[in-house]
Amino acid sequence: MAVQTATRAVSTRVTVPPDPLEVAAKVDLAPIVAIVVASWLTISPQFVPYPLTQAYEESSLRDRGLGLLLLFAAVSWARARTHRRRFAALYGFIAALLLVEFSAGGGGFGGELGAVHWNEVAVGVVALSTTVCGWKSAGRDRPDPSDRAISSGLGGDDSTRLRSRRGSVLGPSSSRRG
Repeated sequence: MAVQTATRAVSTRVTVPPDPLEVAAKVDLAPIVAIVVASWLTISPQFVPYPLTQAYEESSLRDRGLGLLLLFAAVSWARARTHRRRFAALYGFIAALLLVEFSAGGGGFGGELGAVHWNEVAVGVVALSTTVCGWKSAGRDRPDPSDRAISSGLGGDDSTRLRSRRGSVLGPSSSRRG
């Protein structure tokens, strides 16, 4: 009886999925909270009763418009790769505008506009707090997603080497010509 032995080429390259905790640590939470707050202001006229104005116009359109502006600024802040503080500042400015609009309108927290005013103040305060908390992280530029770390699996310090858009390897061992 003859025994056949098959030889297979075994790859020594092992790909390890990224650590979920490391990936979660890189997520910027402030723009995500900003998107949720702006979304709430945009859809809240469906849940908070807005009375008609004296001219029988719908007064909820003002808050929906400010909510859409906040949503635009928040999504821009979340998607921006560079100059992220511009969008954080825009978000904070619109949130401050919401609070100024509340204080200029007067009326306090009572009456038929009480729930509307509480909603505006709560959204404005949370939005300004989100801007303040996210200001430091908004100053850091995020890397382009086309830049990926190269892992050769042979050891060494490969974590600092990045592949650029043209496909060349950049890092401490490569030289760049000016």
